[in-house]
Amino acid sequence: MKAYIYSRISTKTQKKGDGLDRQLELTHSYANAIGLEIQLDSFQDIASGYHGRQMQGRLGVFLDAIKTGKVDTPAALVVESLDRLGREHTMDALPRLMDIINSGVEVHEVSTGIVYNREDTHKIHIAIAVMERAHNESKVKALRAKQAYKTAKQKASDTGKVITSLVPVWMEVKNEKIELIPERAALVKRIFEMYINGCGGGVIAKTLSSEKIEYPVYRENLHKHKPTWNEQRIVKIIKSPSTYGAFISSIEAHKDNIIYGYYPAVIDIDTFNKAQQIRINRTRTKTKTHAMQNIFSGLLVCGECGYTYQPNLSDTTRNGIKVKMLYLRCSGRVGTGQCKAKAINLPDTEFTILNWFRSLRFSKLQVDTRDEITDKKAQITLLDEQAQNLLVLVAKGNSRAIAMYEDIEAQLKQAKAELFTLEDTRTKPQLERIETKLALDHNNVDLRRLVNLELQKVITKIVIVSNANDINFQVHFKNDKFGISEIKGQRKQLKNALADTELPSGWHTQAQQL
Repeated sequence: MKAYIYSRISTKTQKKGDGLDRQLELTHSYANAIGLEIQLDSFQDIASGYHGRQMQGRLGVFLDAIKTGKVDTPAALVVESLDRLGREHTMDALPRLMDIINSGVEVHEVSTGIVYNREDTHKIHIAIAVMERAHNESKVKALRAKQAYKTAKQKASDTGKVITSLVPVWMEVKNEKIELIPERAALVKRIFEMYINGCGGGVIAKTLSSEKIEYPVYRENLHKHKPTWNEQRIVKIIKSPSTYGAFISSIEAHKDNIIYGYYPAVIDIDTFNKAQQIRINRTRTKTKTHAMQNIFSGLLVCGECGYTYQPNLSDTTRNGIKVKMLYLRCSGRVGTGQCKAKAINLPDTEFTILNWFRSLRFSKLQVDTRDEITDKKAQITLLDEQAQNLLVLVAKGNSRAIAMYEDIEAQLKQAKAELFTLEDTRTKPQLERIETKLALDHNNVDLRRLVNLELQKVITKIVIVSNANDINFQVHFKNDKFGISEIKGQRKQLKNALADTELPSGWHTQAQQL
């Protein structure tokens, strides 16, 4: 009979011991001793059996293979002990065992020598007892860990005692106190400054690598292959609340378990929030290419169907020679085939619109949100008072009060997010004006991304109305004082397009045609 060997440990730290090696040795010896044919595709997981994480790992894949008939039966699944298959509640673990057995796969438990199959049904009560014991043991461990965390958290709040010696790599624990490592803290601060000033995670990583700045680690000897800078690691730092001093436990990671001021802060919370807003905006408008092909990404809308315009590289003929050219195509026409809007030359579009803006000053275009901010703050104050008034009833378990409280909390969260956005639009622009020649250079990736971010703050959209001959760009400003401005011209001679009105006097420095 074919035998499949499965082994599991709960955490990576157990890998340093002999957990997996021991299981493999025992299961292989057992299979060989009773004449089972061990398959080469034996498998293992590093996953919590108490939380059922193994079902997202190799065990889940194997069970899917059984269900779809990819595993020839009869067969044997060999495990050191039954709890290797999971430590969930018995009512979750038992049906899984029954599914395996009913599919024609025996389960061999090496530690007891018991074989679970359809013939020996009386052994199921043994499996239930094993599952109950395994689940209860894990439950006790989880409760102890949670209680230990709560105790440590209380001590940290009362006395400043360190909860765990595992701290971010720009810190260290000395004499039971957490201290910043100066050069690493300065590096984190620099990363935030670069990010807020328009550099993306990939650009920051490339810059630090080019400067031979090593990625910080706890101990060199723990890494067979030393990690290097990349976009994901930069963004992980940007997203970490520990940068402004907050501690969030992985055991109970929700808002009530945040300890503010636990770590020494590298940046203030305003800087952190600013970086998060930029990160969210970049996620929404991020293009598929690193080169930022379209400086107006997220802003260009088809006037005929309402779909967005997207960059597309196509073959065209210039002076009898085939060349690659970037065009903007309506995604509605590409996706549905219903829209008749014509494609337009992307470089010429950027030239035309940016040249009209020329040295436009972003600070002049900002929307005055002072009244909205005042109203939003008043709304937050009122919601806070309503929530406080319900706390007594909530504490008594009043179901209606609890529902109302949760609804108010959701409104509060939304209102605070809206306030942050309103206040963000009033901050000083990161870019005061566009240097058109520089912005048209596709090698200036960071500048082009920065221009895009600032345009997103002051422009709602740019509607494109395009037919076989003519084109019309309708620029919709967020500031109601400026309404909609139009740039009109011929589709094949975009560089000669003219605006219906110039922007008000004083908005430009001395303009120079390119």
